[in-house]
Formats: sequence, C-alpha cells, structure tokens
Amino acid sequence: MNRTGPDTARYPELTYNAVELGREVAAMATKKLTPTERESAALDCDRALVAFQFKPSPWEIDVLTARVHGQGVRLYASVQALPGTRRADAALRDWAGLMTTGPEPIPLGRWTYLRALARTVRVFLEVLDAADAAKDGAR
Repeated sequence: MNRTGPDTARYPELTYNAVELGREVAAMATKKLTPTERESAALDCDRALVAFQFKPSPWEIDVLTARVHGQGVRLYASVQALPGTRRADAALRDWAGLMTTGPEPIPLGRWTYLRALARTVRVFLEVLDAADAAKDGAR
C-alpha cells in the first residue's frame, strides 16, 4: 500500500511504501542514538523551531519531518526505558498523540506538525541528558 502526502506530486521521492517504512522504523527503534546523532537531532530541532520569517521550504519541511520523526522514534524507546519523571511522561504522551494524529491538512499544517515533533524530541534529549548527568554524578 503506497501512502502519498500532499506534496508527492512535486516531490515524488517523498512517496513511500508504508509496510517497508514500518519495518525500517521497527529496526531503528531498537538502536540508541550515539552522542553525534543526539547532536544532529538537536540541530534538526533548531532548524525546525525557527521564527516564521525563517520557515524552511515545503521540501525542507518534509525532509526535516522525516529526520526528526526517525530520531524521535529512537529517542522514545530510550526515554521509555528510564524511570518515570513528570517531564518524561508528558513528552511520551505528547509523542503518542503526535503519532496518532499526523499533520493537519491546513495551511502551515505540516510546518506546525514538524515544530511539535521537534519540541517533543528536544524534551526527549533534555531528559536523556539529565539522566546521563545523574548517572555520571552517582559514580
């Protein structure tokens, strides 16, 4: 079953097979992000969370959404494995909500969705950094 988004006519490379993507995401979810990948995720979040006048192009929004989503899937598993904190639990709930809804079919809907993903991924990164710091401090 092929799934197409609103801009696949302009960007055919963004058309994907949902079954193949599901397998790739499942395989990715078991791998933790390396420190370099965490830094890349933080930079992608910075690119997504810019002011309106610096908004990325529609193609860049689609590419960033795919990247941030992939990073979030991997971070979700890591955050889920940590002892619960209020902030981590809220971010996990936010992520679950974002995964069930997807972008709204309105003007700026895809950009707004990307920004929501990026905010949640940023919280995942902060929670993991705090857990790493606490682990290092306990040594």
